Amino acid sequence: MNPARTLSDQQGAVLISGLMLLLVLTLLGAAALQGTTNQYRMAGDFVQQELAFQAAEAGLRDAEAWLENTVVLPEFNNSNGLYQPAPQLAFQAGIWADETPANYITYQGDDLGDPLPFPLPRYIIEFMAEVDVSGNDSIKFAPAAGDAPRIFRITSRGVGPNGRSTVILQTTFIR
Repeated sequence: MNPARTLSDQQGAVLISGLMLLLVLTLLGAAALQGTTNQYRMAGDFVQQELAFQAAEAGLRDAEAWLENTVVLPEFNNSNGLYQPAPQLAFQAGIWADETPANYITYQGDDLGDPLPFPLPRYIIEFMAEVDVSGNDSIKFAPAAGDAPRIFRITSRGVGPNGRSTVILQTTFIR
């Protein structure tokens, strides 16, 4: 048997098989890279959403502190962030717009970091109602005349650093 003749009969079958295997491995690597890229983007979006949530939460706490510490509350006249209740007020077009700062109150604290990686949270406060204490039979804990507890709804909006993640939170506060 002639060894030279056996080698020439194969005519590059190993080369074609090797190239096919290399192509399959390249496709698998590209798919793995695509999956990693998607996971990286999802993690980044989660961070943006979490920062927006924390900003909105800071706005709620700021509004609660303002309500708690303000001795005489101003009139809730549907401006300057102080409203009478309105359906879906926080979702009305333009209420949070930069061009209308009289519609909301901007976060007053200084504890969010410097430089701030995202816009300051904004919030609105709605006076909902006075609590009816007419059935209260407690002498010790009864409020003074004209000092009945009042219910407020606070709506806060936080935006993530990239400006695309927005979170709106609401809470009810009794004072």
